[in-house]
Amino acid sequence: MIIYCHGFGSSGQATKAQILREQLRDKKVVAPDLPLEPFKAIEILIRNSQPQTEEKPKILLVGSSLGGFYALHLHQEYGFPAILLNPTVDPIGDTDPRDRNIIDSDEPELVAWCNEYTEQIKKLYHPAKSINPENLFIFLNQDDELLDYGKALKYFSATDCQVTVFKSGGHRFMNFLELIPTVRAIYENLPPLSII
Repeated sequence: MIIYCHGFGSSGQATKAQILREQLRDKKVVAPDLPLEPFKAIEILIRNSQPQTEEKPKILLVGSSLGGFYALHLHQEYGFPAILLNPTVDPIGDTDPRDRNIIDSDEPELVAWCNEYTEQIKKLYHPAKSINPENLFIFLNQDDELLDYGKALKYFSATDCQVTVFKSGGHRFMNFLELIPTVRAIYENLPPLSII
């Protein structure tokens, strides 16, 4: 099973989720709509990772932006293999309400995110030196117009994670279709996961 974790202000119908469904039709792809509240988003992702059968499934998280931050947390806490696409490693700094380019949303939601959820985000944060690099794959675009790719590059450079940097593709990872063979290969080489 592949679980797509969308970014801030996006949805389970995001372009990358649709590409995963279309290109990996022989795999179960789940892309839940995640609420703004971080703890609730994590609960939904954990619930979606539960197997429907007695078999030990393969599970791969594919997280974009804030969804990459959530996928990293689940990787650290539960050992889920994860692919992170332009992940935020500083969600509090990256969602400053003074930056109106963050999301097309009502200001109250954004203010609530920064004020109410700061403590939740802090509890989901993992210092770079604590990151387990096994089955963790990072993909960054240099021309990310929303997040400074250099911040994530510096963060993951303190680990032994596999980091791949592309020149272009932007924050929305417009080059995601090119990664599908890599996503498939990573998934195919995963062992079954012991369920949490």
